[in-house]
Amino acid sequence: MPFRKGNDEWKKRKTNKGGRPPRPVEEKYRKAILQRCTAKQWKVIIDVAIAKAQAGDKDARNWLSDWCMGKPIERKDVRHSGSVEQVLRWADSDDDVPSPIASGAA
Repeated sequence: MPFRKGNDEWKKRKTNKGGRPPRPVEEKYRKAILQRCTAKQWKVIIDVAIAKAQAGDKDARNWLSDWCMGKPIERKDVRHSGSVEQVLRWADSDDDVPSPIASGAA
């Protein structure tokens, strides 16, 4: 139903705030993984990832940072004429001050 002034039907619709629900096959695999991987095993996996990250493994560093901090949000600042400044920040950061390394100002 299209939006029209005075039409409040859209307010009655249920919103999907959690995103797309998992498909049955996705839920089946998730349950299988949770049955096989205990908390103790997961801690061992994390310890291995930490050791690999400290040894310089970029994939281990990325995996750990995604789990610990979440993926950064990418935003392009085009206020400057003739240049584009790329700023990366994490979604849960309260400050809007770009890192000098992420923005290329280092």
